[in-house]
Amino acid sequence: MRNSFLIALFVALSLLLAGCGTKPIFSKITDSSIVGAAPKSAKIIGDEYGVIKIPNNHASNIEIRVQKIQASCSTERARSLGSDFDGYILFEVYRNGSLAAKAQMDFKTQPVKKDFEKVWSELVVMLRW
Repeated sequence: MRNSFLIALFVALSLLLAGCGTKPIFSKITDSSIVGAAPKSAKIIGDEYGVIKIPNNHASNIEIRVQKIQASCSTERARSLGSDFDGYILFEVYRNGSLAAKAQMDFKTQPVKKDFEKVWSELVVMLRW
């Protein structure tokens, strides 16, 4: 009886901890005309890890911006409460100079290449590129 309780507790804790490592990705499409229409090339800005596999062309009407934004809490109350994130990764897609889509994910410590890949992959799926 005690062994079955310990096994159940272990399984429950394992499932709980497995979900703690997933970071949600927040995304939004503001121009549905780009959905399903993958560009042959794009003006790519800030892709330091090379996760975007679309040819870079500065003359393209599609621009993809990649940013790592550090959060800074300057109020005393915010500093005392702490924060559950240190910043976020942001991918933005512009068409003819207007925001068409974006995706972002918070990070707690310095993000790594796989974090950027995760956000980009989610955006690609959402845009059906």
